[in-house]
Amino acid sequence: MKITAIQIHWLRLPLPPQVADAMTNLSSWDFIAAQVDTDDGLTGWGYNCTIGEGSETLVTLLLKDLSPRFIGHDPFMVRRLWQEIYLDRYFTGITGVAVQGVAALEIALWDIIAKACGQPLWRILGGYNSGRIPAYSTNGGWLGFTEAELVFNAKAIQREGFCGFKMKIGKQDMAEDVSRVAAVRSAVGDSYPVMVDANGRWDLTTARRTINALSKYNIFWFEEPLHPFDVAGHAALARATNVPILAGETIYDLRMFRDFMVAGALGIAQPDVLKLGGISGFMEVVALARAFGIPVVPAAHNMMQLDVHLMAAIPHGLMLEYIPWLEPVFERPVRIDRGYALVPNEPGAGTDVRTDAITKYNAG
Repeated sequence: MKITAIQIHWLRLPLPPQVADAMTNLSSWDFIAAQVDTDDGLTGWGYNCTIGEGSETLVTLLLKDLSPRFIGHDPFMVRRLWQEIYLDRYFTGITGVAVQGVAALEIALWDIIAKACGQPLWRILGGYNSGRIPAYSTNGGWLGFTEAELVFNAKAIQREGFCGFKMKIGKQDMAEDVSRVAAVRSAVGDSYPVMVDANGRWDLTTARRTINALSKYNIFWFEEPLHPFDVAGHAALARATNVPILAGETIYDLRMFRDFMVAGALGIAQPDVLKLGGISGFMEVVALARAFGIPVVPAAHNMMQLDVHLMAAIPHGLMLEYIPWLEPVFERPVRIDRGYALVPNEPGAGTDVRTDAITKYNAG
């Protein structure tokens, strides 16, 4: 089998006005898809996502630089292709857009491999859970919601059967964060998992003060309290609290995860398949986490579509994150039943993009 053609599609989906975190106010979500054709008639789909910034650069990189490198190659040689092309990224950077471009194509190759074998991706990756994956919801926890809206959303999400509620924190006044967390905890009861996410906003002193102030509210995990590359800071914070520290969605390399784990800086690992260059990199990180006895909660930048396969392929996945922004894009979006994602059985990675979505959300 050989790759014969690659097309790149740039889509932009509008978001509700409340979508904000401690670092960013979002008005749209960009979806950049790679459509990879083969001489066997199979087509694979991969993608990456941005908040708009860098999208045009990513599209140009995919069209002009990366795609020509893949033409004529066997998609089953995905790990070798990934390694050769990833190493070449040293000249353009080994984080950010340079690696995200590789991910879009690498995911498409895994989609082709699974389709050629007539199996869902999670089986090709080894297979562990063929039923349902527990999910927590962030969709009602954005910083743009008022405290009353947060409480309403948390109670609704709990009633829907989701296994936890994640809310964004990082207000200018820490007392406002504490008040919002206290209100949500009171609304959902003492034992329901409530997670908080600071999106890397704080320094170590602020993070310590905040986590101390929130400690009586039974926080399930504290996500990205510090700069994503700050190994020493995360390790110091982990030593200072019993709340598990979850981080990793902005880490781009296996070795960076290794350093966090060796330092005892992670209670839960959060690898991002889109920022690790694709599925190959993701699976290496989760294997490392398994060796350290650390559970995995994948980052949701792919909006669950890949996560349901990745979580079904490993024994130490904790939960996946529910954010449904890309439901209109995929031919077979992830199905949720009472707070659980149903593991798919159709061949491929589930990444096939709807033709009408390409037209409706075309960004350029």
